[in-house]
Amino acid sequence: MFLNIPVTVSPHKSLESSKRVIRSRDLRYCSEEELSGVTHARHIKVRRGEDKMQIDTVDLTFDSRKPPRRMRAGYLTLDVRPYVPLSIRRYRCQRNGPGKDRCKKPAAVCVRCRKGVHVERDCSADPHCVN
Repeated sequence: MFLNIPVTVSPHKSLESSKRVIRSRDLRYCSEEELSGVTHARHIKVRRGEDKMQIDTVDLTFDSRKPPRRMRAGYLTLDVRPYVPLSIRRYRCQRNGPGKDRCKKPAAVCVRCRKGVHVERDCSADPHCVN
């Protein structure tokens, strides 16, 4: 009770969990339900042309802040590695960070020189990193 208002307090789920990855060629055809000891498992897919292809990496979510260093999957003992997400590039300003809603550039900038509003293939300036 806070100021005569009923309040429910609970820890934030992302603070009480951790994301990691495991890699093994033998897990390519393993279903996500077969991996025990994890809250959530997802096979990572990459785009090859028009198709999405499943690779040997599985994204895991554990229900503790300190996940195991190794885990068993069937007859395999696998190293559990940190999950490093890809950074997000905003296509209007070419910076890394949160999505396009936070971008303050009114118009798109050149992918090559990051200065003017012109087409990349017409740009003869030296390449420049905006970050």
